[in-house]
Amino acid sequence: MRNQPRTSPRYERRLESRSSSSTERFIKNKCGLCVSHLLSDILARESCRKMKSLLLVISVICSISFAKQNSPFEEVHELLNYGELLRVPDKDLIFLFGCSGVDKSTLTKFVIKDETLKVRRKGSKLVFESKRSQNRTQFQDVLPHFYQDKATGNVLVDVPGFTESREPKLDIAGAYFTKSALQQAESLKLIFVENHANLMDGADTAPVLKLLRHAAKQLPRIEVFKNSVGLVVAKVHDQHGDDSEILSSVLNQLLAVKDELDFDLAEQDKYSGEYNETFGMLEVLGSIYANGTAENIALFRNPDQETSPWASEMMSKCQQELRVLFFASADIYNFLDQVEQTVIEKAQIIKGMDDFYTFLQRLTVELKSYEVQILRKSAFLEVSSDNYKDFIFNLSKFKIKVANKDKLISLKPTRQMIQDLNSILNRNLNHTTRRSFNNFGQELIYEGRNLILSEIAPELGKFQKLQNLYLFAQGTIFIDCDLVLVDANVSLAAPTIEVIGGNLTFNMSGRNGKSAPPRLNSSPKDGSPGEDGHNAGHALILALEVKRGAQLTIASKGGNGGDGQDGARGLEGVSSPSPHFSDFYPEFVSGVANWGPIKSHGYSIEHPDKGTLVLVNKQGARPPTNGGHGGAGGKSGKAGHNFILVWKDDHQLRVQVADGLSGRHGKGGKGGEGKSTCAKNVYSGKCKTRECEMLKLAAVFFVEGDIKNECKCMLQKKEFCETEPDAADGFAAYFQSIPSPSTKLVDWQGLEAKLNKSALFRLNTVGSEDEEELKNYVEYARSTMKTAMQIFSGMNFKIFSQ
Repeated sequence: MRNQPRTSPRYERRLESRSSSSTERFIKNKCGLCVSHLLSDILARESCRKMKSLLLVISVICSISFAKQNSPFEEVHELLNYGELLRVPDKDLIFLFGCSGVDKSTLTKFVIKDETLKVRRKGSKLVFESKRSQNRTQFQDVLPHFYQDKATGNVLVDVPGFTESREPKLDIAGAYFTKSALQQAESLKLIFVENHANLMDGADTAPVLKLLRHAAKQLPRIEVFKNSVGLVVAKVHDQHGDDSEILSSVLNQLLAVKDELDFDLAEQDKYSGEYNETFGMLEVLGSIYANGTAENIALFRNPDQETSPWASEMMSKCQQELRVLFFASADIYNFLDQVEQTVIEKAQIIKGMDDFYTFLQRLTVELKSYEVQILRKSAFLEVSSDNYKDFIFNLSKFKIKVANKDKLISLKPTRQMIQDLNSILNRNLNHTTRRSFNNFGQELIYEGRNLILSEIAPELGKFQKLQNLYLFAQGTIFIDCDLVLVDANVSLAAPTIEVIGGNLTFNMSGRNGKSAPPRLNSSPKDGSPGEDGHNAGHALILALEVKRGAQLTIASKGGNGGDGQDGARGLEGVSSPSPHFSDFYPEFVSGVANWGPIKSHGYSIEHPDKGTLVLVNKQGARPPTNGGHGGAGGKSGKAGHNFILVWKDDHQLRVQVADGLSGRHGKGGKGGEGKSTCAKNVYSGKCKTRECEMLKLAAVFFVEGDIKNECKCMLQKKEFCETEPDAADGFAAYFQSIPSPSTKLVDWQGLEAKLNKSALFRLNTVGSEDEEELKNYVEYARSTMKTAMQIFSGMNFKIFSQ
């Protein structure tokens, strides 16, 4: 228990000053006699000794003014004489303050396990019952009652309850005796007691204000006890809910009272007695409220079974929590002094605490492991003193090694130990992953204390337009599965990146371009080109350490171009139909008459030698055509850029980057076969005179040059026309790969200086040397890293200084 300083003369005068105002109001209002100056003089100059005289004066005044109340002068003498026997059995005291009717005596006996306390049924309810002493006097209600706890030796002081119905002389006597006990104490703890009905959220604040006002008058300097103050919520029924719900309601009610007092304080004169009283009430309330943590509040429940008050599990737990509130101290040495143990026993307690906190340090490391994180939802639970042993025993189920397991199981943890354990469990296991996205799902961000890739990867298929994936962790990013991203970039930033399992791959290679169909079979058209290969995605990795990096491969290869389509085959030539001279003969009469060339409608006559005529038909003939051009192959995709910035250089990440291959160009279509002929019929031998002479005459005027550039039929050519050369095989070499322009190598050292002002980081770059594209990605990388830096503001990352 924390030792509190003795009260000073100034402190006593402030107490007397506050008590005087209350007494003056009573005398003025009840007695109708103005003796305030007399009382002020007594209280200002003396302390407890003069309070006896004050009591005698009040008793005389009351006897004169209220004869019917039977308060003779001798009765006060008897009261004072009885009070002289008041002796405090110990110097370490725990005072219980509260209004009459809050069962402070029952609470005290319950805490120290007084065997006189029983449980009985009263109608449909169970209530506590304690036998009152047969030798009890009429004045014991105004005297403090002392109960010594056998386990600690501390003394619990049941301070007389204050009430509106009791005679003023008894209230003043109670204050006098309480002050006497306070002056004899060397260390104090203050416990305020109030019924649950008055502390429920939304209840009337008057009873709580009354309690605070009484406390402020009894203890004007409450700040002296701010580390040794508690509140017990009494008469709590089962139907009121569990502990957390009740405590939350109580805190809300205390906050409402605080708001009311703050308002009153703002309206009061700073130098008035009312201001000092309100200020003191706020100090009392502030010590109890403890910033809304409920650490200074405990519940006193009504009995739930008609048996021993401590038999049921609920009441046993209730008694333990009350004892923690009554006897616990922040100072371990005072705590050890309170417990009656030998030096060896004290050393064992300290050793047990040392083992426990060594265990907490190791547990903190174990909880961050992948084996625990992947099972964190089933591993997390709220530890209490009841299930502490089961928790230690079951840690092996989660592959957590525990040294000195038997010692930890046998240890009885304090409330602070349980709080520290739950704090570590909550911080490492009870965390969630936050997901956000923008630009209609083009950018997807995952943030959390720890991230597990296998929990994230199944969700990525929902985002068809994904272009950038960001993973930011305050602890560790666990890579426990492959990651395949199509046309998207990935950025990882965390203090630790750990690869779990066998060889894994981040595959951000670009898609291959589609090839055109193999060949056209229709008319001689050019082949279609193949699709271009897609560029690979980029990767950015920022970490202090990469564990088992050799098991992770980052593939950022450009996609291959699709093959071009072969050109279609050329059309074959077509021969003219064979002419018949007898059918066509009349057509040449006009030709002879006009002395013109002997040809008409695509027909012509040749006279290679005497006695021979050749009738040639050129109508309907078609020369062969060239084949179609082959389609161009698709262009290759570019390799991705990969920036890896790791504090430790031995990350051993395997990076595979390369541009894709260009698609094969399509072949040109083959030319058509030369089958186009000039069809003819040869007529020879003796003819009728008139016909032959006419034909001979016609042959004289035949002009061979008029059919220039056309097929020429010759007998010695075995009746076949000469043909032009076969069509070429197409233009397969027309679309050759365009060589990459010679560019200046990128100044990687200069780039590193731009991206990283700190010499503690190493910049590894693998990828394309396209300066313009690289410049754009550098800006992307810089933006990503700045985002990471905002999340890791507390990790001393200083990559960018501007």
